[in-house]
Amino acid sequence: MLLDETSGGVSTQLDAAYLDISNSKYPSSEPIKKKKRLDPEIQRERDIRTRKKLDREIRRLSRVTNQLKPIIEEQPDLKLISEIPLRKRLTDCSPDPDELQFETIVYSKLRRRDKKEQRDAFQRAVKCEKEALIELSKTCEWLYKNALKIDKSLIPLSVDGPSITPQIRDYSPLDGEYIETTNLFIDD
Repeated sequence: MLLDETSGGVSTQLDAAYLDISNSKYPSSEPIKKKKRLDPEIQRERDIRTRKKLDREIRRLSRVTNQLKPIIEEQPDLKLISEIPLRKRLTDCSPDPDELQFETIVYSKLRRRDKKEQRDAFQRAVKCEKEALIELSKTCEWLYKNALKIDKSLIPLSVDGPSITPQIRDYSPLDGEYIETTNLFIDD
């Protein structure tokens, strides 16, 4: 289809295909292929073949179900049988409150000692570092300034501690009522 357009006495012709005009509801799509119609006889033969194949598979599986498992597979490993008493779980695994409190106190003391040793080692290192910086400032000012710059990747921080506070003996929790016992001192 040709379109005529005149502008100022000059005539130009445009092709509709060049303008990409289409009235399809699926723009820029390929045409849908037609489904091939199979001969009903060929389709029936295919169905019969698949049915026969499934019947053979069912018969084979029904024969297999009558077979017994080998005795070796039925018996557990002798090593596991000998370890049965070791593998039994304890019925009461909740710790005694007194024992838990004692373990927590011991743990706290050990952690306190470890932290003190770490703190002392850190203080010794800082003291040695200060002495080295004093000597470096006396020898070379440029190296001294570069040594004062902090490298944050060399200082990792990890803090761990007990997550349960030890219980206080003979402590009776409050019933929820609060009685004000604060003494008031009023200046006259």
